[in-house]
Amino acid sequence: MRALTYSTLIGLLAATGLRPGEALRLDRSDVNLVSGILSIRESKFGKSRFVPVAESTRAALEQYAQKRDQLCPLRLSEAFLVSEHGKRLKAGTARSIFVRMSRAIGLRIGYRGWAR
Repeated sequence: MRALTYSTLIGLLAATGLRPGEALRLDRSDVNLVSGILSIRESKFGKSRFVPVAESTRAALEQYAQKRDQLCPLRLSEAFLVSEHGKRLKAGTARSIFVRMSRAIGLRIGYRGWAR
């Protein structure tokens, strides 16, 4: 579940330009898998907006939702992107995972606990 969720999160960020916090705050009701429209609620400066996504992104989000619902049949959260425990991803955890992944592929080099 973790690999599925984080690959979807990173792909969503790359495909849409959403801020990480916006993606993490998406609820299931914010992601229209038929029309491919994301509802971003009360983001920076309290503004809301609709973000259309490309067909390939819509299809990837639909595939994620299907696999998520198979792997986590009990809905413990209204979050669209969930942890392996079926709950909303925490921003700090997502940031930590991203740092670890980017170090593992050589994108970042850690020095005394700091990423640079």
